Amino acid sequence: MSRGWSRKPTLQYREKARFSVETIWHRKDGALVPVALSGTPLQMNGSTVLHLVARDMTEHNRLERERRYSEARLNLVATSLPVVFYTRTDRASASPGG
Repeated sequence: MSRGWSRKPTLQYREKARFSVETIWHRKDGALVPVALSGTPLQMNGSTVLHLVARDMTEHNRLERERRYSEARLNLVATSLPVVFYTRTDRASASPGG
């Protein structure tokens, strides 16, 4: 059952090199969860161990999709207008009355 991603990604690292990878994990209920893994090899008692941090990317990915959609809508509106408009964000230096 291939879906274009590996269920068990092989993590390769060089000693003393940090790495990160995005993959998909299965929850106990069978749902698929996007996960970002970050790893750092550490020396402990003469052995190299791998410290891994896993972050659920579900909410991050949803917000990123919403941001891209919002930017696309703004771009569509901006390119469809027959006039030029701009926004001014430096209000601290604006003098009253002009």
